[in-house]
Amino acid sequence: MPEKSGRAYEPRREVIRALGALGVSIVGATAVSDVADAGKHKGVNSEKKKRKHRNKRHRLIGLASALSEPFTLGANQGATVKASCPTGFIGISGGLEGESEVTSPCMIRESHVEPDGRAWKVNVFCLEATNTPLRVGVICFSEDSFQLP
Repeated sequence: MPEKSGRAYEPRREVIRALGALGVSIVGATAVSDVADAGKHKGVNSEKKKRKHRNKRHRLIGLASALSEPFTLGANQGATVKASCPTGFIGISGGLEGESEVTSPCMIRESHVEPDGRAWKVNVFCLEATNTPLRVGVICFSEDSFQLP
């Protein structure tokens, strides 16, 4: 069992610091000053600080994912299917998956985000009938993550 004090957890602290720095870089340069200010003034003028932060709108950042309804294709059939992001999120990646291993010869003709960014679109064509239901998946990032304060 690793020791809970001392150097045994030092690599973990470094990972947490790196993830924090990554989060700050995603949020933007203005958030760095917010983080620095929070650390500087800890315990000083706490009532004044509380009033100051009550009026601030806190931006939420995060990832979400979504799947389309399952669909199947017959031999020599194709389909264009979309998976939509939840409200307030924009698609950043996506693709096609089967509910189990796909053994039918299928080809993805196109796979990209919709022009408005709200869904991922996949066009797939199968030479033989699909052996398992297929779904389109999308990974989404919150819109607030892209806005400057």
